[in-house]
Amino acid sequence: MRYSLICLLAFIISCTTSEKPHNFTLTQLPSQKVSLTDLSAFKESPANWQIAGSVYADRHQERAIESELGTGILVNSPQESTGKNLFTAFEHGDLDVELEFMMATSSNSGVYLQGRYEVQLLDSWGEDSVRFADCGGIYQRWQNEQGFGGVPPRTNACYAPGLWQHLSVKFEAPRFDAQGKKVRDALFRKVVLNGVVIHENVSVSGPTRAAAFDDEQALGPLMLQGDHGPVAFRNIRYKRYGAEKITFSNIEYEFYEGKFLTADTLTALEPTRSGQSDSVSYHLAQQPQEYALIFSGTLTAPTSGDYLMALRTAGASWLWIDNQEVVDHTQGQRLDEPGYGEVHLDQGEHSFKLIFSKPGQGWWQGLAWEYEGPEIPVTALHAPGSVPIQKPPPPHVVEVSSEPALQRGFWWLDEETKKTHTIAVGLPSAVNYVYDLRNGA
Repeated sequence: MRYSLICLLAFIISCTTSEKPHNFTLTQLPSQKVSLTDLSAFKESPANWQIAGSVYADRHQERAIESELGTGILVNSPQESTGKNLFTAFEHGDLDVELEFMMATSSNSGVYLQGRYEVQLLDSWGEDSVRFADCGGIYQRWQNEQGFGGVPPRTNACYAPGLWQHLSVKFEAPRFDAQGKKVRDALFRKVVLNGVVIHENVSVSGPTRAAAFDDEQALGPLMLQGDHGPVAFRNIRYKRYGAEKITFSNIEYEFYEGKFLTADTLTALEPTRSGQSDSVSYHLAQQPQEYALIFSGTLTAPTSGDYLMALRTAGASWLWIDNQEVVDHTQGQRLDEPGYGEVHLDQGEHSFKLIFSKPGQGWWQGLAWEYEGPEIPVTALHAPGSVPIQKPPPPHVVEVSSEPALQRGFWWLDEETKKTHTIAVGLPSAVNYVYDLRNGA
């Protein structure tokens, strides 16, 4: 019998090119941190929840966790099943949240988005196969004394009890129309446990079992389950998101033909052509290289606060807001190497000017302007077609017969880390993995 080892997409791309796949993410504005000097960040202070300075869980002792006085760690020590859940004082719709947690042996807890949708926390260390009820699972729903739904994690990424583990969740709240009717289910856009992606785009049709609320709303508190077993949390950080975004008006553009290395060169020249536009896009140049585009107009900030601007361009680019230079990206040659700038904007209208110069053949065509703001997720200000979709190379397939098949290549461990000394292994038993030759991992 013959099996095929088909490399994962990140490996396929890096086998055929040393360049990083185009998967840029801008999330650099600081998160809000839940203060753990006391319990004032939470709605109530149940007796089973305490603030500690250090914790310890012996993996040879079931459902036991010890703590010492101090601050910075949130500890749940329920007496049998008498513990109560803990709710944050803030409520959220769309939310990015990350935290560290420590499980006691055989213990059970959970993180409930909006107090309704659970990511299970459980001592699942060493389990060969995992279900929705294991650590990282999206828990099942419950109706008429019957359980249904529930999504297991893709793999068991759980550490041993007594070790700190990291959980990151990107959640989108359910959507409702003007009459209050739900038009889209809640969505776990991405869940990462200990650096491993265990869920992507998991839709949840209603509150999961043991939720604090039976209904669904646009907002709700984050809930930490406290009635199932000992658990500790620390470094709880979050970003809440609303629906408001920056808007544009009165956009004008100027096109200059030629090779321009600095923005100052253009001030003494007349544009080849000019006009009005409803968006920002490199397509207005109508040629592949040796040109410059200037966009100007009005942007309206929905709320006052700090905004992080990013330009990703196959060429040089500059951004001014209210005549203040925000981004100077003179080394732009690749779309995954952005130039950043942070600016404080008051609510209301602001003038902007964006210059994009394509002095020669870059790695890619493209002009992207993205931003992040107060309770605003990463959002594009450019037209969708201004960043061409990069087609991946064809799959690199290695046939496995009676002997293991080995394929050297690069491996993108995550969006920022490329492993350069790796080997993909395909076994006759149909088990495939990538081995890090430098670290023996």
